[in-house]
Amino acid sequence: MMRIRSWLAMLAVLMMAAPAPGASGAGTAPPGCAATAEERAGLLALAGSGFAVSDDAERQRRALELSDCLGDPDPALRDGVAFGALSTWLRAGALDESTRRALAERLLSQVEADEDAAGFRRPFAALALSEVARADRLAPSLPDALRRRVVEAAARFLATTRDRRGFDDVQGWRHAVAHGADLVLQLGLHPATTAGEAGRLCEALATQIAPEGVAWVHGEPERLARAVYFIHQRGLVEDAFWSAWFAAVGSPAPQASWAESFTSAAGLARRHDVLAFLHALAFAARANPGPASDRLAELAHRELVRVQGG
Repeated sequence: MMRIRSWLAMLAVLMMAAPAPGASGAGTAPPGCAATAEERAGLLALAGSGFAVSDDAERQRRALELSDCLGDPDPALRDGVAFGALSTWLRAGALDESTRRALAERLLSQVEADEDAAGFRRPFAALALSEVARADRLAPSLPDALRRRVVEAAARFLATTRDRRGFDDVQGWRHAVAHGADLVLQLGLHPATTAGEAGRLCEALATQIAPEGVAWVHGEPERLARAVYFIHQRGLVEDAFWSAWFAAVGSPAPQASWAESFTSAAGLARRHDVLAFLHALAFAARANPGPASDRLAELAHRELVRVQGG
């Protein structure tokens, strides 16, 4: 993830800065995360080393322990250490099959949980689970029953997410919708994913393209579009599905027409979100010409004309 390096660059500053209200201290750390200042300093030092852990057994153990830090209110620990370590080790092939399976189970329990007021744990568990899914699509090892459970959890995660907070200058990222889209993208690329599962994932993505009363400002349309682009590239789902799916995305409902969107804040927000998504998808398709991309660009353009034509 691109922001990992930026968090690492901030670690020294964060160690010296006064903690934000509720953002650090032994009393606010999640169970299993750093309970003392010394433990927190050790985690920051781990990140500063580039997550170098030479002992294999210790690395496997720490990976599972760090899954408990994904809900930490301090972004330096949550994003910079916990997610940073898991992503680094998974992408390097440094976690063995049993650890990846145990990690998937732990992360699933967090993804499947209800939303909470803090709003950190669930979206970061989804983001970390996307890294597990990525590792598994490149070298499949998860039992198929577990993989299917991840697919269903990902679809349900997006469909049920109502906490749509993105970035906060003090608290950092939450970004549940974008992280859910990242998880769907990796599952959509998985060689074991079926046409039915791909369709289910796309239906879940559609629920967050233009949710009622929300005008996206933290890059969510691009992340949703990226997931749709790669699932479409797989060719698993027939064209009739895609044509109907895009028609639903481009529908002005519950308004009678897109011209009506200029008469209400909710209508303007919906128009903004749908256009942002379609433009991002059309750009991706045009930038990567080929039969599948050309058809995707055609579908996106069809709906852009519909929305902008009123």
